[in-house]
Amino acid sequence: MNEKNLDEKYIRKNFDREVIEILKTKRLNELFGIEEFDEGLEVKKVKFLKIFIKSIIFIIMFLIITSYIFFIIEYVKYQSYRKNNKEIIAFGELYQRDQKMKEEELQDLKNLSFNNINNLPEDKKNLMFNLVPSGSPLTREIFITSEFGARVHPVSGVKKEHHGLDFRLDIGDEIIAPAIGKVIFAGKQGGYGEVVKIEHAYGFQTVYAHLNKIDVKVGEIVGKGKKIAEGGNTGVSTGPHLHYEVRYNDIPIDPLNFVNWNKQNFDIIFKNERSVPWQYFLTVMGKN
Repeated sequence: MNEKNLDEKYIRKNFDREVIEILKTKRLNELFGIEEFDEGLEVKKVKFLKIFIKSIIFIIMFLIITSYIFFIIEYVKYQSYRKNNKEIIAFGELYQRDQKMKEEELQDLKNLSFNNINNLPEDKKNLMFNLVPSGSPLTREIFITSEFGARVHPVSGVKKEHHGLDFRLDIGDEIIAPAIGKVIFAGKQGGYGEVVKIEHAYGFQTVYAHLNKIDVKVGEIVGKGKKIAEGGNTGVSTGPHLHYEVRYNDIPIDPLNFVNWNKQNFDIIFKNERSVPWQYFLTVMGKN
């Protein structure tokens, strides 16, 4: 074998070796490329799963927090409702008991007549004496100088209706309210001079005229026995006196029945003053 043949053989052997190495490398690269592709896909899957799981956790946490806040709000509303409901129920039970008592009292009042009116419960009598004008508007002993009804006017000399009672008094004598009421007028009024008008419950009014001094103002609430003025001689008058009126629905009625009305003769007003619908009034009283 000559030198040339040996070189060719050597070259071929090296070439084969290089080809084999290249093929091996190529195969490995292909295999490596496939593994790299698979690994990239798995990484993407993992990343996607992580993002998905995080999203699910976020949504769940959001729902939990939102539900918790909603629950707290509803719980507070429920507690408030429960508290209010308890008060309403308690008020309802109290109202039912009160209504039952009223019905019993009303039935007692329905059984009343003008013949047994004195059987009215004591507390109802006291209530009536406080709400309806009763007793004298003066703290001094009374002396009537002119009664209710037709008379000849002492100044004009003309016969006309006298809408009240005239009480003799001294200037400065104390004048009091005969029942609880609200002052609706306090000031000068023509021939009446200085005047006070009080509105009482159930349509009653009282008027005080020819006053020297007024101690109340319009809108003031006065109690029974409260000083409202001092007697005088203002307006058209022949001397110091109090002109006193009692009105029912703005119609003058005889004040004497109310001045004489007290616990000792409780039924007198129902017998003598028939212009007031007392039966209805007593029924209304039963509801208070």
